[in-house]
Amino acid sequence: MRRLPMRYALIVGVLLSAASAVDVRASADLGYEPNSHPLDRLRAAQSVAVDEDKKSLIIAGGDWCSWCHILNRFLSSNDDVNAVLHDAFEVVTVYVGEDVKNEGFFAKLPGSVGYPHFRVVSRTGEVLGSINTATLENGRDNYK
Repeated sequence: MRRLPMRYALIVGVLLSAASAVDVRASADLGYEPNSHPLDRLRAAQSVAVDEDKKSLIIAGGDWCSWCHILNRFLSSNDDVNAVLHDAFEVVTVYVGEDVKNEGFFAKLPGSVGYPHFRVVSRTGEVLGSINTATLENGRDNYK
């Protein structure tokens, strides 16, 4: 597997650079759906990505994940960064947790150690890169 291309790593880095100001205590629906079919969601995203000349970004995680809440709050409070993300990618959140592992879906993708975990997918379904956000963390509740 190839490393995440630099421009995608930069987009992810920019997205997370100001997350230290985010309040993770507030509750939110992060879009992770334990009972959904992730392959169907990815196919739908790829259809839109083809039409809009984008890549797909799979974000694996869950409502149980504090760092997923940090990411959600950051994107929700930074419209400009959220717009850049959605201009470049068709985003698919895929639930993974102790109760629902979605093993069949994730078996076809590069592994991960922590969450949230990003995987960039081309319009043809090729995984272009994979990054764990732990490499971008700075302290207990923020990113570099």
